[in-house]
Amino acid sequence: MPPVPLPVPTPNLPFSNIANVIPHPPNDPPSVADVIAAKNYAQRALTAAQYPNHIDAQTTSDALVYAHSILAAASGGAAAPPWFAEALKLGLTPITTRLDDINGRLDGIDTRLDSIVTKIDQLTIFASQTPTALTNLAVLDNLSYEELRAYCEAYYPGRAYGNGQRLPERKKSIREAIGCTAEY
Repeated sequence: MPPVPLPVPTPNLPFSNIANVIPHPPNDPPSVADVIAAKNYAQRALTAAQYPNHIDAQTTSDALVYAHSILAAASGGAAAPPWFAEALKLGLTPITTRLDDINGRLDGIDTRLDSIVTKIDQLTIFASQTPTALTNLAVLDNLSYEELRAYCEAYYPGRAYGNGQRLPERKKSIREAIGCTAEY
């Protein structure tokens, strides 16, 4: 059984140099030969449009629309329809918004930590120097032993921090004190 012609109208061109190469009605779905014929037809229309009085702009436009409609019909499920990209973007907006929020809550791994109101710089522990601002985890990770000790004593007064406490435990205590939950 031969394929049924596709309901894409074959362009009706006025007199021109490409009038004798109007493609045959395409199959449903269009075959490779139909796609090539439509593409060649559109290319001939573009070529004819370069010469005065051979083809008008509307006819050239119709030839291009025809070629694109054949290509779209032939692609079937292989290509998304023109409206799909915008619909997909609209549908994914809530998801991308939530991902942006999640990425923003990585608690200072890449982003600046929120400032908190504290009187830590007024404590006698930091009398000899201004405490280092804990702007992100990299700053916390690079604190000296003395700075770590001072921050731990400031945030947890009265807690015994013996020399045996490991540095990662002190850093974790400071992260907890400032509300940073990131692990690394």
